Amino acid sequence: MNINFNQVVSFDDEIRLSMECIRAGIKYFSNSGYTTITYFLPLLLLSAGYERILKLLFIFNEIQNNKKPPDNKRLRSLDHGISSILNEVINIAEKSNIYKQIPDRINDINFLKDNCLQKFIKILSEFAKDTRYFNLNTITEAKLQHSKPEELLSFFREYIIESNPEIKNKITNENFDTKILYQEINKFIVELLQKFTRVICFFFTQGAFGIEARQYSAGLLEPFLSLKDTELSIIKY
Repeated sequence: MNINFNQVVSFDDEIRLSMECIRAGIKYFSNSGYTTITYFLPLLLLSAGYERILKLLFIFNEIQNNKKPPDNKRLRSLDHGISSILNEVINIAEKSNIYKQIPDRINDINFLKDNCLQKFIKILSEFAKDTRYFNLNTITEAKLQHSKPEELLSFFREYIIESNPEIKNKITNENFDTKILYQEINKFIVELLQKFTRVICFFFTQGAFGIEARQYSAGLLEPFLSLKDTELSIIKY
């Protein structure tokens, strides 16, 4: 394998940067309100972090198959479409024996295909490609491809409410408080994101993306690798 010193350092830096964006994005999201201003930063951090970490997995798979990273043109062809990059990564993982045979890893793949997660990843994907520039596009009268970020999140919040009786019941309570609603929804999203991040981290360590993925990520994926289901709503960073 032809990996030089600068590339090794860049792998380390890129994993650290990606994970820091994700950690900060989840932390910001847990305290977000309902306006563009409060949601913009966590969406920016999360979309950047997940795009970068998924592209790293793609690169490690290329190294595993071709003994070298893809060229820049190949990597840039992935664009900012987080949904499509994730599907590419899922397809790679599904071909490995561990993700065919081990129940926990099979559950990981099923979770990645879950409708709720896919809806949120689509929001991040559209944000990365277009909606982060919504205001500038509006000012310059550019053609708008998607709704405002908070509108996309509003649709997602409605989906969460309709698909979660416990949260829906709180809305119908006579002592209903909008602040509590956003706290409950944000808690749900934080748990979703922490679980998603944990699954991605396991991709690095389980061998499906090659020995280099495990080697270069050693010690950089906490606290998500050791995160238990009972701790999903707790932020330790």
